Amino acid sequence: MLNTIVPGVAPALLYTGTSEVAKVGYSVGFGYGGDGVTGFDSSAYPYGTKRAMQNQIDLILDTSFSVNLSGTILLSDFDSPDESKNSLYPFSNATPLPLEGMGAPGDSGGAVFVQDGSQWYLAGVHSFLADIGSPLGDGIPNAKYGDLLGSMRVSSYVNWINQHIGTPSAIPEPGTMTLVALGLLPVVGRLRGRSN
Repeated sequence: MLNTIVPGVAPALLYTGTSEVAKVGYSVGFGYGGDGVTGFDSSAYPYGTKRAMQNQIDLILDTSFSVNLSGTILLSDFDSPDESKNSLYPFSNATPLPLEGMGAPGDSGGAVFVQDGSQWYLAGVHSFLADIGSPLGDGIPNAKYGDLLGSMRVSSYVNWINQHIGTPSAIPEPGTMTLVALGLLPVVGRLRGRSN
């Protein structure tokens, strides 16, 4: 946590809307890397390397994990290139995004940015991985194709956030994140389909 505002860095706007479903979430994290076939690999892709990804927000859940548009959890699935691992069917599109990815251990607390019109917003905070089991998963949340990423929904907590921190401070705006992601495109392109 920063004690003072960083000069020259515009804070991200907090998403206060209710239309996260079907938006593309853009994330950067420092967790383990890997690929969708074998999952995260802490020895080959160690914690601490910045990696970028995108994933469509497919559902909103409440704390009992029931589909609920007023819920507090944004849920995304890790779609495979052959479209066979669509864990959230019929709520999800099986076609992976160009930089489709999945969170892994070490990515918790990372931001999910969405674009609404021409404006970028902080919409979620990565919280957990899940696996629905056979036939689309293996029962282990290991960032393989078909796994799920749950992120806490910022719009559900905007009042609490503003009460505790006042004006949002020092979260890099997505323009900065986009420059970082563009710098990673050659690497991510080679790792297409790999998890974060």
